[in-house]
Amino acid sequence: MDQLDSIHFADGFDKEDGLPRLRKLLDSKWNISSDGKGIEKKFHFKNHTNVLDFVHYIGVKCKRKNHHPEAILTYSSLTYKWTTHGPQGLSQKDLEMAEFCDEVAREHIPVVDERDAPGCGSANRP
Repeated sequence: MDQLDSIHFADGFDKEDGLPRLRKLLDSKWNISSDGKGIEKKFHFKNHTNVLDFVHYIGVKCKRKNHHPEAILTYSSLTYKWTTHGPQGLSQKDLEMAEFCDEVAREHIPVVDERDAPGCGSANRP
């Protein structure tokens, strides 16, 4: 079964524009959320400061777009889930914000591979 079969799109979702963008996001390690109403990705960082910088960077755009994620924060990782609550499901705004997260990770706040991310209390903290 194709991952796209499990998605609940928000009313008004433009599939002609959105499906190619969604496929690209899925290719860049975004996943369909377990409820099928959003997409999520876990980012890993070399320290907690970078996690907080990433949250702040994304938060500024969230405020401008009036659209917020569900987030889980740890010492060296951050998981974002983008979904729309009204109308419920995956929307163009979710795709835009996921794309922005990837852009920030590429160009502004470096992410690391999971095995290179220190754990809480790790001796290799700065």
